Amino acid sequence: MEEINNLKSFYKTGYDDIPRDFLQPCLRNCKRWRRGTLGFTSSALKDWAGSFVHILQDVEKIEILVDLSHVNQRDGILMQSLNHCSTEEEKRKTLFKHAEKEILLKALKIDSGNHNPREYIWELLHYLLAKEILEIRFAINTISEDRGMYHPKGGYFELINGEFIAHDGSFNESESGHRFNNETFHVFKKNEEERRFNYVFNSVNEDWDGTPYVKVKKLSRKTLNLIKENAPKQFPKAPRNTPTDDDGLEIIEDIIPKNTPELPKELWGKPFKIRPHQEKAIQKWIGQDGKGILWHATGSGKTISSLYAMTKIALGTEDKSYKILSIIHVPLTPLAEQWMDELKKFNLTGVQCWGDSNKWRKTLNYELDVFQQAEEPHILPIVVIDKTFFGEHFQNKLKEICEQYSERMLYICDECHRFAKKGRTEKLPANPKYVFGLSGTPFNSDNQDSVGDQELINYFGSDCDKYEISDALVDDVLTPYDYYQQLCYLDDEEYSEIKDVERSIAQGGFDQDGEPKIASSIASGKRNRILAGIKDKLLKFRKLLDDDDIKSNKQQTLVFVGEGSSDNTDSGKEIKLLSKFGKILKENKWSWTKFTSDESPAERKSVIEDFTNCDIDAILAMRILDEGIDLPGVTKAFLLASTSNKRQFVQRRGRILRKSEGKDKSIIYDFIILPEKGKDCAFVSREVDRLIEIGCDARDDSKKKTMKLVNEIISSYKINDAIYTKAAHFVNTGEKN
Repeated sequence: MEEINNLKSFYKTGYDDIPRDFLQPCLRNCKRWRRGTLGFTSSALKDWAGSFVHILQDVEKIEILVDLSHVNQRDGILMQSLNHCSTEEEKRKTLFKHAEKEILLKALKIDSGNHNPREYIWELLHYLLAKEILEIRFAINTISEDRGMYHPKGGYFELINGEFIAHDGSFNESESGHRFNNETFHVFKKNEEERRFNYVFNSVNEDWDGTPYVKVKKLSRKTLNLIKENAPKQFPKAPRNTPTDDDGLEIIEDIIPKNTPELPKELWGKPFKIRPHQEKAIQKWIGQDGKGILWHATGSGKTISSLYAMTKIALGTEDKSYKILSIIHVPLTPLAEQWMDELKKFNLTGVQCWGDSNKWRKTLNYELDVFQQAEEPHILPIVVIDKTFFGEHFQNKLKEICEQYSERMLYICDECHRFAKKGRTEKLPANPKYVFGLSGTPFNSDNQDSVGDQELINYFGSDCDKYEISDALVDDVLTPYDYYQQLCYLDDEEYSEIKDVERSIAQGGFDQDGEPKIASSIASGKRNRILAGIKDKLLKFRKLLDDDDIKSNKQQTLVFVGEGSSDNTDSGKEIKLLSKFGKILKENKWSWTKFTSDESPAERKSVIEDFTNCDIDAILAMRILDEGIDLPGVTKAFLLASTSNKRQFVQRRGRILRKSEGKDKSIIYDFIILPEKGKDCAFVSREVDRLIEIGCDARDDSKKKTMKLVNEIISSYKINDAIYTKAAHFVNTGEKN
């Protein structure tokens, strides 16, 4: 990288050899180059070619945004055609057609009779266009379409070592611009002049996608296909004659400007079509004046449903479209990142409101200005996590946004059940026109009559549609599953400790939502930690991993671990259960990694990629995967966390059952804890409840075995009346209600 280190900060033609001193060193060391220019001609490739020979395999993309009117402004045929156009629209279509033809002709070497001295350059251009390494887009100045032009001449290189270099000045992308005109430009390295670099970087990127002042067009797919049909199959090394075809040049595809909503053409490799249960729910939501809770099972497409509804509102009708400011509120960063990815499928780029507050505040203010000036249809998605949402900076900005844009606002709250408590909705957006709550388990009580449930309904509205895991299984939206239990028993010491804790829970009492009060909640947490790490569970887990079927099918396994600790008798120190179970996996030759709140966003993304690509066998997780994280490749799961939270095990089941290519079923191994027969503990009722909840929808053989096990447990242990009634019904009918 010595030649990069030797770059100057200012260049001037005549005094400097622009291709030799600047362009070629950067091209030899870059993996991406994006620039805007008034003019681009094929003569520029004479100054590129020597560099590309050395680095072609490392170049991901070269992107040129060029003023449409200057693609070939001296073309006599073009000028004659324009003179015969009676309307501005006809002139524009003619200009587009000739611009695309110019690119195609140059790629196929037929823009003049003989190019022998530059034969290799034409082959190279042809190859780069066909491989889509080189992309050329056309810019139209919309500030004054009849008089002005697209005149920026800046760009930036992303180097193979991760560094960035920007250039900004007067040179066009042509041989004349590089060598013969009087041109000057400045160079800014990001690590040395970040502020000035960012000005160029942000401006170039905004123009590339289109802004209110720059309309962008690209080569049609039909023209690219014509180029590909005639392209060299390998990197060109010698001249060759290329057949030509000039048909179909009139088709030009629009680049849809950023945040102009568009329904996806494809989703997960298939033509996009909203599912019947999603369409039904959206229609009900619209019928409730755009307010309500989407009570849909985890994995059934709540995110896509809400984005589809938002897009349809913005697109409106043929006569009228709309601008929508959407606040998408999620609990944690991994889910926010997932939303950012899903938005892209609808041509939407969210404002990322987490992390560095100076950065997101600056971006948010800029995007609000763009939103104010944007033409309809337009959506501004603001993706925010709880930590940012309830902070002073965001709350102040939210108040301003609500005062100005409440009639254009759609508030989407993912995992909205976390606001089903008294007073929890007080800081949510005031009076948004549209409200969409998303949850697989929104309410605390079956009758939706708790104080928290009423708080949720008063803000979001009633549920607009209910679609449970059983419905999704019938519709083949989720995968069928087998459900196996491992019975784990308390020893005398653990039993004694649990009984003491359960007395404290009973004394602590419960609130209006049936949730433990503070003292009771502390005791409940202690009980969960004890149950999470009982000795027999560790032994049964180790034994289960020795099963031949499990040993031969390790990949894409989820292990849900509790938050307790286990005593290490060798050292007398407590070891986190996650590490304890991870050690057992390692001893059995499993590759695994953890997925917790301790990892950075980049680390969590890497874990998901490794898991999806089967580079690791298993992910060990605690609560963070309970909040909407998408892991569609999961084939089996071990439920080692003895949770008393019904919402958790319902959501975890949905997480495991997500559809993915090649997956025909899922397997769930649940570790059920019991005291020895003749002894009773209050927690046994919740174990029975989990058996019913998961077992009722399992495949027939698993379901029958679960019914038998539930019958044995309620016959041997004291169960509270509500669960006993539910269990007896399940044993007799196989249904949970």
